[in-house]
Amino acid sequence: MRTIGDFVREVLAIHDVTKATAFFHEYVEHLRQVPGTSATDAEELARQNIGWVFGEGMSLETRRMWRTACGAYHPVLGTMDRQLTAEELLQAGMDVAKRGVAAVRKRFYPMLPTSWERLSRDDGDDT
Repeated sequence: MRTIGDFVREVLAIHDVTKATAFFHEYVEHLRQVPGTSATDAEELARQNIGWVFGEGMSLETRRMWRTACGAYHPVLGTMDRQLTAEELLQAGMDVAKRGVAAVRKRFYPMLPTSWERLSRDDGDDT
């Protein structure tokens, strides 16, 4: 895996929970190579990075498979356990531009893992 495109293609190509779990663990080990990255931080980053691919055209069934494999979730749109409408996605994007990621994230995924705030920078007003 060399580029973001490579990463997205690899994640989108996996449709088996066993392969997804193996990919997750390999990716966590890759992230652990960054100096100062704990196992907990690497796992959380991996879940969010894999979840980011949820918004790249992944089917609902495949998103659910990744949730089972490693607990992945989109960093703004949460678990995406239902098909979001084009209007919801457009509005979320406009809201991120206007109010920041934190405000929009709470609407889609109000119960964030406790490590989220530690991993993310202050990116906007929480109102």
